[in-house]
Amino acid sequence: MTCIDALARFRRLLHSTSGVAATEFAMTLPFLLGLGLTGLEVANRAMVQMKISQLAVHVADNASRIGDTSTIDDPRSTKQTSTICSMARTSRPATISMCSSMAA
Repeated sequence: MTCIDALARFRRLLHSTSGVAATEFAMTLPFLLGLGLTGLEVANRAMVQMKISQLAVHVADNASRIGDTSTIDDPRSTKQTSTICSMARTSRPATISMCSSMAA
């Protein structure tokens, strides 16, 4: 069915005086709308479920990386960070801002 055929059918529907076409349209419209909106909701639910699954995976991954001891409480990590930052100050100026924000 081409676009011209569809326009011709629509024009005939507009000029139809019997009302059968309008009645059929009125009876099928709720079904078609319900079917279309159900499809949208199913797609939306799948997307939300996928996002929640990805969030759970990220949280579990981050939680597994923490371990028994945190590097925040470890005095050796602070010493290593300050050593790295002092070495970075001599080589790259862009790293100075990162190291100064870590020291604050």
